[in-house]
Amino acid sequence: MPEFQFSSIENFLQMGGYAAYVWLAYFAFLLFVVFNIIPPIIAHKAALKRQKRLSNIESESGDTSNISQ
Repeated sequence: MPEFQFSSIENFLQMGGYAAYVWLAYFAFLLFVVFNIIPPIIAHKAALKRQKRLSNIESESGDTSNISQ
């Protein structure tokens, strides 16, 4: 069974005196990941809604002149 580097949760959270740097790095990484995942998902959903709306407008009007074959 592997041994843990820290003897207690408190020692783990203090990270050997480097807690401010370590937890700030984790937080910065988490922000980076969130801001690089969430906006593309939102933009993708908006693009799908826009495409569906345009498709519905074209099908209701019967105008297929913009559709390339």
